[in-house]
Amino acid sequence: MFLQLADPMVAEICAGAGFELVVIDTEHGPSGITDVISQLQAIAAGDTDGAVRAADHNPASIKRVLDAGRPRSSCRWSTNQSRRRR
Repeated sequence: MFLQLADPMVAEICAGAGFELVVIDTEHGPSGITDVISQLQAIAAGDTDGAVRAADHNPASIKRVLDAGRPRSSCRWSTNQSRRRR
């Protein structure tokens, strides 16, 4: 389940709905890092695993996601070969 709303209540509902994984999509949604942390806390209350899709390939953005306590994360699609090597 991809979650694009920046609302921890929606994240909690999704976590309790039986999905195996809820991905907070910061690439296509409005979630900032404080929203991500709140949503991850709401997901952790359920029986679902949470992940975060980083908004860009900026190492600082990815580190913020990792610092929020989410070792499972992904980056947006890249067609640039030099970016994929990083």
